[in-house]
Amino acid sequence: MKRKETNSKCILRVPIIDPKQKLIQKCREKRDILNIMGIASEEDVFEVAYYYGYKTRELYNLTGFNAISKKDPYHHKNWKFFANVCNLCLKNKWDFNIYIDSQFDRAEYWENSDGRIFPQQLCSERAIAHYKRYFKGKVEEHEADGTTFKAATIKSIDEDILKSLIQDCKLIKTGMKFFKANSTDLEKKVTILFDNWLSLSAYYISTCDWLLEILEAYCEDTKNADTLKTLEKVKKINSSKKMKDTTKYIFDKIEKKLNILETPTKDQLENLLKWAGGF
Repeated sequence: MKRKETNSKCILRVPIIDPKQKLIQKCREKRDILNIMGIASEEDVFEVAYYYGYKTRELYNLTGFNAISKKDPYHHKNWKFFANVCNLCLKNKWDFNIYIDSQFDRAEYWENSDGRIFPQQLCSERAIAHYKRYFKGKVEEHEADGTTFKAATIKSIDEDILKSLIQDCKLIKTGMKFFKANSTDLEKKVTILFDNWLSLSAYYISTCDWLLEILEAYCEDTKNADTLKTLEKVKKINSSKKMKDTTKYIFDKIEKKLNILETPTKDQLENLLKWAGGF
C-alpha cells in the first residue's frame, strides 16, 4: 500500500493496482473457461442451457427459468455441466436437444421424482445408456409411422397456452356442429365437455371448476399416470396468479373469436339442471 498525504496532513491508504497482474488474472480465467469448454463453443453451451431451461419451465409451468446466470454465465456452477453435455454430443454427433429430452424422460421413471433432472446428472454412464435406448426407441417409433424424429420445438408459455386452448375450442366447435338440432347451445357445450374432458388440456380444465372436480374424482379412482400428470399441471396453473390470469385472458379471447358460449360454473350448472330437470 502507498500513502497519500492530504492538505490536512491525514494519511489515506490507497491500494496499489498492478495492471499487469490484473491482465494475467483475466487471462487465467479465460484459460480456465476454455479448458472447461473443450471443443464446444460458447454458443453451443448457451443453446444447451437455454433448452434445459425451457424443459424445466415446461415441466413446472413456470413463466421463466434461467439455468445459468445472465450476469456472469461463465462462472455459474452449471456452466461446466452444460459444457460437458456439448462435448459429449459433439464427439458422438448427437443432437443436443434430443439428448436433453432423453434425460428428462429418464427422470420421469425415478421413484419420488417430479420429472426434473439436475445439470450435474446429465453426463453419467446411466444418462448416456438411457440416451442410447431412448434414441433407438424413438427412431423405430417414427420409422413405423413414417415421420421424422426430432427434438421438441421451443415455445413460450403464451404460445403453449394459445396452441392448447385453440385445439380444445376447435374440438368443442366441431362437436357442436354435429350435435342434435333440438338441443340448445348450452346443452351442446356442456354435454361435449362431459363426453370429451379426457381430451382437454390442463389449461382448459383450469378454467372450469366442475371439470376439475371430474378430473380429481377420476384420478382418485384410477390413479392413471397421464391424468395424474394433467391434474398436477392444473394445480400448478391455478397456484400461479400470473399463469391463471394469462390462461383466462387467452381462453376468453379464443372463445369469443370462435363464437363459443361461455362455460357455466358449477353453481350455475347445478341451478340450470334443477330448473330444466337435467339435460
